[in-house]
Amino acid sequence: MSSQVTILSGAFTSDPSKYQWLLKTAEKFGVPPIQMFGHGRHHPGDAKVIPEIITHLRSIHTKYVLCTDAYDTMFCRWDEHELILRIEDASGLLISTETECYPPGPWCDVYGGRAAINGGQFCGTVPRVIGLLREMERYDHIGNCQERLHRIYGTGYPMKLDALREVFYSMSGGQGDRAEEYLSETMMLHFNGRTPGIEGWAAKVLDA
Repeated sequence: MSSQVTILSGAFTSDPSKYQWLLKTAEKFGVPPIQMFGHGRHHPGDAKVIPEIITHLRSIHTKYVLCTDAYDTMFCRWDEHELILRIEDASGLLISTETECYPPGPWCDVYGGRAAINGGQFCGTVPRVIGLLREMERYDHIGNCQERLHRIYGTGYPMKLDALREVFYSMSGGQGDRAEEYLSETMMLHFNGRTPGIEGWAAKVLDA
């Protein structure tokens, strides 16, 4: 049976070793082949990349898509059926979180000190993800992608935050100390914010 989920990762580099842990752990767990968007190119900037991604998403034939950073992410398990249930429970759009709101600013007030958006990983139905990207285009004159997502969330835009880390686990903010207990629950680890240690965690998963 063919997969219902497309995995899309931004990889603006000619050096595949930079995202080796993503690919190696994906292979271990039987993740569908990852489409490495932008491989062999320099990042042209968000204003050009987002329309390109939208065009690409319109050409795929799966109902669902998972988008992830490439260099600092890895899989720790894979369950497509569960992922689809999580997406449907989120009304078609689930976005990862981290313990601290970055970049800091008044847009962080909407979280009330709770887990905040981490824009490096999200998943959903293809139309809902395209809708989010189009909404981001409306804010392309403001800050970076992360700030735009905070502002969009603050408007009440419909999306569910993965605050329980059922799909995505951010290792930033000292959360690596608790990651062991989540390895059998979450599906991906994200070493965002230059958090070290992906090599050791990947080795632990690959050797298990």
